[in-house]
Amino acid sequence: MKARTRRADPGRRPYRSSLRTEQSGQTRERILEALVRTMQNGIAEFSVPAVAAEAGVSLPTVYRYFKTKKDLFEALMPHVAAKTGLGPELLPQGLDDVERAAREAYSRHAALDASWRVAFASEIGGQLRRATLIPERLRAMQAWVTPLAKELAPDERARLVRLVTLLLTSATGRAFKDYFGMGPDQAAENVAWAIRTLIRGATGKGGKR
Repeated sequence: MKARTRRADPGRRPYRSSLRTEQSGQTRERILEALVRTMQNGIAEFSVPAVAAEAGVSLPTVYRYFKTKKDLFEALMPHVAAKTGLGPELLPQGLDDVERAAREAYSRHAALDASWRVAFASEIGGQLRRATLIPERLRAMQAWVTPLAKELAPDERARLVRLVTLLLTSATGRAFKDYFGMGPDQAAENVAWAIRTLIRGATGKGGKR
C-alpha cells in the first residue's frame, strides 16, 4: 500500500515562528549577560565553558550563537553600547539635542545591574573598552562634532572630540552624583550647557544655536 503524499497547499504561507525567534534572541542575550558576570572573575578564570555554565546553557548552544571566543566578545560591545546609551543611534542630533543624549546615557547606566559596573572595572573589561568601545565611540563622536566645528584645525577638533566624549560618558554622570548629589536630569542639564559652551566658544559662534 503506497503512502499518501501530502501536497503542499499553494495558498499556504510558510510557517514562521515569532516565538522561536524571540526565544533565540533571549538565549543570545542570556549568554551575553552571563559573559558580563563571568568577566568579574578576571582573565584567569574566564572561559567559554564558564560562560555556558553561568548562562545555564550547554557549551554547543554558546557555539551555535558565537562560533569563536572572538565572536562572543565582538558581540558584547554592541550589546554594552545599547545597554549604556553609547550606541551611535543615541548620539545627539544637534546642539539642542545634547541634553537628551546625556540624560539617556546617565539614566541607562544608573539602571544597570551592579555586576556590569564590576565587570567593566575588571582587567578584562578594561581591555575590551580600550580595544573596541572607546575607539568606536571616539569615531562616532568625531563624525558628530566635525560638521559643528569645521572651522577648527584638526588637532583642535581632536581635543574638542575628546572633551565632548568624556563629558557624555557614564563616569561623568557618576561624578555629578558623587560630588554634587545630582541625578541624571540635573547632570545632563549641566553637561549640555558645558558642551554647547565649548563648541560655540571654540568655533567663535557665540550664542548661535
